[in-house]
Amino acid sequence: MNPPGLDLAALHRFFGQRVPDYGGRLDAQLLAGGKSNLTYRLRDGVHDWVLRRPPLGTLTPSAHDMAREYRVVAALGPTRVPVAPAVLLCEDTTVLGVPFAVTAFVAGRVIQSADDAAHLGPDEQRQCGLELIDRLCQLHAVDPGSVGLDNFGRAEGYLERQIRRWMDQWERVHTRDVPEPVELAGRLRLGLPTRSDRSIVHGDYRLDNVILAPDRIEVAAIVDWEMCTLGDPLADLGLALVYWDPLTEPVLGVRHIRSSENCFPGPRSWSCAIHNSPAANSPTSTSTWRSASSTGRDRRGYLSTLLRRPDRR
Repeated sequence: MNPPGLDLAALHRFFGQRVPDYGGRLDAQLLAGGKSNLTYRLRDGVHDWVLRRPPLGTLTPSAHDMAREYRVVAALGPTRVPVAPAVLLCEDTTVLGVPFAVTAFVAGRVIQSADDAAHLGPDEQRQCGLELIDRLCQLHAVDPGSVGLDNFGRAEGYLERQIRRWMDQWERVHTRDVPEPVELAGRLRLGLPTRSDRSIVHGDYRLDNVILAPDRIEVAAIVDWEMCTLGDPLADLGLALVYWDPLTEPVLGVRHIRSSENCFPGPRSWSCAIHNSPAANSPTSTSTWRSASSTGRDRRGYLSTLLRRPDRR
């Protein structure tokens, strides 16, 4: 039986032509759906893959660009940033009706809720939080040009563009007129920094967008790169801190992991740990993280950074 959004017969023919050592049969399981890119686990009895494709239904312009997502994962593969090994990109829409990308499956654990976090001991929780910090520092320390991503986006004006595109999305999807989004966008424009640093920005960096190794507290892969671009790394830090605020529980849809009720590093601890992270001590990241540590103390102040999400580039 075909999972929603997949044609296994078409994939079988495509894999037979494009994938070396294909096992000759294909099973699929939907791992994640909704308004984000759909994620499936594929197995042929020999290999284990993950396929990502855009969500079902109408897409907003420039959203869910599979080629961009695949390009950044493939580019980061040779670096120290943990990503799933890239396998192939298919932009031929005659196969599934939409472009799709395939990576190797990365075995491990995903911590999505307070119930998941409760299975970690206090030391493991703290180590997990520090791992998140180190991997984000590691990502921002990568020179885009050194991995072929120098033209991956325009870092200049990045924050202002996020506000403009957020408002464009609001105009497309809102069902009633309310003044708060327009007012908030105006306040954000007034608060834009006078200068920005430049790095690869994940765009949705949080605990449940990493896979932990099965047997130790180590990030095996950072996933969900669909909003990645070049921009201001402070946006990544801001959004990462936002997700630790209980006010985001309705957004996440699960029982919130509250750092005040467990041993995960809170926002102030992030600031201190960033200074001590080996990954942060590079010419491309040191000034950014020093600035971030001074502004990261106000957790609720970062709620406004939700508007900076590069949902669309």
